[in-house]
Amino acid sequence: MAFNEKYVTVTGGGLHDGSSEANAWTLAEAVSGVTSNDRLNMKAGTYTLTSIAGFTTSGSVTSPIALRGYKSTIGDQDYTGLQRVAGTDIPLVVASSSSRRWYILGDYWHMENVATKNDSTYDFPFQFSAAFGQVRRCQFESVSEKMSCRFADDRIVVEDCYFKGNTGTTSLYSTNVYTQNSQVFFYGCVFEGGVYGVRKANEFISFNNCFFEGQTTAAVSGSFYGMASGFVNNTFYNISGDAIQAEVNSISAGPITIRNNVFSDITGTAINNTNSSNVGLFPTGNLFHNCGTNINSDSYALSRNSVTDTSSPFTDPSGGDYSLVSSSNGYNAGEPKPYEGLDANTNKDIGAFQQPAPSGGGGFRRITFQGGLNG
Repeated sequence: MAFNEKYVTVTGGGLHDGSSEANAWTLAEAVSGVTSNDRLNMKAGTYTLTSIAGFTTSGSVTSPIALRGYKSTIGDQDYTGLQRVAGTDIPLVVASSSSRRWYILGDYWHMENVATKNDSTYDFPFQFSAAFGQVRRCQFESVSEKMSCRFADDRIVVEDCYFKGNTGTTSLYSTNVYTQNSQVFFYGCVFEGGVYGVRKANEFISFNNCFFEGQTTAAVSGSFYGMASGFVNNTFYNISGDAIQAEVNSISAGPITIRNNVFSDITGTAINNTNSSNVGLFPTGNLFHNCGTNINSDSYALSRNSVTDTSSPFTDPSGGDYSLVSSSNGYNAGEPKPYEGLDANTNKDIGAFQQPAPSGGGGFRRITFQGGLNG
């Protein structure tokens, strides 16, 4: 698909028509100028908002709208997998008061290689409310008790993104990421800090190959709708509370799959079914280490094939390496193994990180942690 290539820089330039980097739009000009099938190439730099920047224009299934950050040359940040890069290498959008945030409300949007954060206690910096949207390789940070990002529409895919929240009160806005009335699917994402890592209300949400660390109440909390929701191949580490707090709203839609996850150093309950009136959780093949409780005693949480470790399962957690050591009971023990139609690989680790990759290929992507955002 050929986009209409447009350009955005901190100060804009030349004719300010977005036709080239020399004639780039500012961010505010891009808000009013973007049309269906445009791709906004946004150059690295610090974009300090002086007002709300709201993209409301929609694309379509055949002519979406894209926003892509770059450093010096178009495409130079289009790496594979999640990596932490300096704020000077991708555009960093800074929100500094309740009247200064940015959001995408138009449908059929793709966004990649962009960082955003707030620098005060006023507001959350970014909201993505694009139905049929995709967010890839982006970084979101809140330095206050406000959320780092909010997703509030249907069918959003989030890949290889990093979310950093701060601790504050236990209110809604102390959540690292908040999803509301939405269908959001996270792949290969990192959720660091926050009173909650992800807090949700209604509909469907799933996590695959994600990493959670440092939440003070729960890594994920909320109501869920059956089979479209699930937790597969994730790692939960150093949580001062519960890892998963799940209330199942629609049992007719089927149980929530919780498979091949590592739960390590969880002060509360690793898997906590908060609604005993429904048969809703189906944990299978998970690894537990040093949890206050592995799975709550509610008989409605149906569990099988759990394994435990008596010592830390990770290679070097202080150095950011959360792959499993060979002595872990989760090493080469991931489910399903050679079940027909699912995965013929016989030596998959439990959890989100695997090193080395299985001899047959298919190892999970590695994530490198390099501290907070710069810029």
